[in-house]
Amino acid sequence: MLHLDCKGETRCPCENCDNRYFMNLKAMRRHVRIYGFTQPYKTRIYHGEPLIPPVVDVVSPSNEMVDVFDDVIWESRENDTNLDEGTSNTGGSGVYDDFEELLESVETKLYPGCTFSFLDFLEKPMHMKVSNKWTDSSSDQLLELLHSAFPPDNKVPRSYYLAKKKLKKLGLGYESIHVCKNDCFLFWKEHKSLQVCPVCKETRWIDKNTKGVSIKDAVTNTFFTFKATLLWTINEFPTRSSLSGWSGQGYRACPTCNEDTPSYRTVNKVVYISHRWFLDVDDPLRMGLKFNGQPETRPAPRHFTNEDIQEQLGRLILRKPAKHPNILKENMDRQGFELNWSKRSIFSELEYWSSLQLKHNIDLTHVEKHVGESLLGTSMMNDKSKDTSNTRVDLKNLNIRRNQWLQNKGNKFTRPHASYSFKKPDRKIFCQFIRDAKFPGGFGSNISKKVVDNDTNIIELKSHDYHILMQRLYRLELERY
Repeated sequence: MLHLDCKGETRCPCENCDNRYFMNLKAMRRHVRIYGFTQPYKTRIYHGEPLIPPVVDVVSPSNEMVDVFDDVIWESRENDTNLDEGTSNTGGSGVYDDFEELLESVETKLYPGCTFSFLDFLEKPMHMKVSNKWTDSSSDQLLELLHSAFPPDNKVPRSYYLAKKKLKKLGLGYESIHVCKNDCFLFWKEHKSLQVCPVCKETRWIDKNTKGVSIKDAVTNTFFTFKATLLWTINEFPTRSSLSGWSGQGYRACPTCNEDTPSYRTVNKVVYISHRWFLDVDDPLRMGLKFNGQPETRPAPRHFTNEDIQEQLGRLILRKPAKHPNILKENMDRQGFELNWSKRSIFSELEYWSSLQLKHNIDLTHVEKHVGESLLGTSMMNDKSKDTSNTRVDLKNLNIRRNQWLQNKGNKFTRPHASYSFKKPDRKIFCQFIRDAKFPGGFGSNISKKVVDNDTNIIELKSHDYHILMQRLYRLELERY
């Protein structure tokens, strides 16, 4: 009997069990005699009676994608204005060349032995996403699961973005058209810029997240709902990495240069010493050799568009969030095609986020503090100095500034004094200058209290103190040197 499972059991259709429990045939018959059949169970689909579906089975493979493919080929051929009638297509736009890859996808199986072709299968989850209003992330998870569950050489795309991109080449993309919430008007074609439905006078926008605030327009003397929009973020560099998903560490740490980030491995860290390629091509600093021993002849880095970024994010592999050491190691091992992307930003859930040209700003206050701290520490030769033995080794490896290389004297190495740092008498003079500095009321804190008693160091400066130091005091005092 086809309705029995491997244990010889079947669902019990009695009023009490209601097809929820399995049992052998003898027990099932006894239940039915005692409790009778469950009333809603008219068609015995669990017991061998066929169910005639009310609609065509959309899961079974078919040749419908081939038909769509033929329609698109014909339409493209008719629209090809460069294809002259009665001549070959060598002078046209190459319609058949454009669709050669897609024709192969129609004929290629999802994996060896599968009854679905690649495109025939791909249409199903995309249709399910639209019908059931799935989010992009839920579609990503489904496709990732299918890709992992099927044989290793399957052709299931690993993200919704890649699936959509493939279908768009076939002409199956879609245009998002706003409709009035009362279904009486389409904001389309010449009406796409309207903000109010001309039929029912309802606003075009439906608030899904917040009720907003009712505000009066002084010009039109009408009320509208005022809502908040995230235009960009302002933060320090590590936070920017966390918010954007582009890691600020490694050989491609720069989010602007992206995969073209120029980097150099020093003794104990990765540094980025190609700042001069942002200068004008005729800037004399480009030809100088004092910076890293080489002239800078490269043009400014290319600009990555929003489409480029979305394509990169579409290649991200979905990783399991967990704290287990094995999973953490797996998450850290990024593939080369993922570049420095570690995740998709949570802001990408905002429908307008991907279209913003400027998404993240670096907080100048933090940058100025870190630069000022390094500059002050290096000039004062205190514990914040960047002039270490390793940096002197780096100078030797770059073959620049030979007079600053480490010198071997007996059993130890010494660092020659650098022109960018104070000698002891000059350090005391600079500290006394800072101690005697006077500012207008409210201009800044009492920076004189940051100078140590013996006038050899300046400590515990705040962000605004470094701002004053960088913008005012350094310029005044260092002009003498």
